[in-house]
Amino acid sequence: MTRRGALSLSMNTIVVIVIGVTVLSLGLIFVQKIFFNTTEQLEISFTQAQRAIEALEISHDQKLTAPITVKVRRGDQTNFDIWVVNQLDNKATFEIELTPSSESTFSNNDVLVAVANRRSDIGVDQEAKFVAGAKVNKQANLDSAAYELVVTSDGEEYARTGLFIEVES
Repeated sequence: MTRRGALSLSMNTIVVIVIGVTVLSLGLIFVQKIFFNTTEQLEISFTQAQRAIEALEISHDQKLTAPITVKVRRGDQTNFDIWVVNQLDNKATFEIELTPSSESTFSNNDVLVAVANRRSDIGVDQEAKFVAGAKVNKQANLDSAAYELVVTSDGEEYARTGLFIEVES
């Protein structure tokens, strides 16, 4: 009888240990997911807050206003705004061209940059917003690339600046 009781006790102990390990594992996975989601949501919130602050700091009294650095995560896409103010004496058609620098270390498929509305008619002392986007391949190098932004007015160069697309993990 003691032998059977000992066997029964050891089976109960094994079952309790297996259930305990299972519950502990599930609990750890649950906590890990909560922390991961919280961290991800914080990053998104901080990014949105930073963009809002940058938008408030930008004055559109210059011919051309564009971000200096655009940060994009691997496998993700980010949009950014480019502002052009017509400081000419008459209404004009403005066109934007965004081209990679010749010293870019990215291959052609790593980073794609495009401007949604490349051309706009702008009245005197009026401004127009051009929306551009950068999409980064999942296998892109963690690096940054320079892009040249040229604005032309009725075929003649109006303003020029540079910006960087920085790839983050």
